[in-house]
Amino acid sequence: MSTRTRGRVALTAAMCLFADAVIQACPICFQIEDAHLTSGVRAAVGVLMGVTLTVLAPVLVFAVRFARRQRVQGSKGPRVQGSGGARVQGAAT
Repeated sequence: MSTRTRGRVALTAAMCLFADAVIQACPICFQIEDAHLTSGVRAAVGVLMGVTLTVLAPVLVFAVRFARRQRVQGSKGPRVQGSGGARVQGAAT
C-alpha cells in the first residue's frame, strides 16, 4: 500500500472515530418509527440495490466468460504480422 493510500485510510478512520454521534445520525440508524420515512427509505434502498445488481451482473458474466475464453485459447492463436503481435482466431499459419 502506498504512502498516499495509507494517509487517506488514516484520515478516513480518524474522521469516523472522532465525528460526533449527531453527525453520523439518521432516522433509520436510530430506528425512529416514522412509518412513511422508514418505508420510503427501505424501498429506495431496495430499488437502488436492484438496479445496481441488474447492471453489474452482466458485467460480471462478461468478465468471467472473457477470462475463460482467454484461458482456453491461451497461446494457441496465430500471430498476424504488422498487428503488434495481436492474435487472430481462425487465421492460417
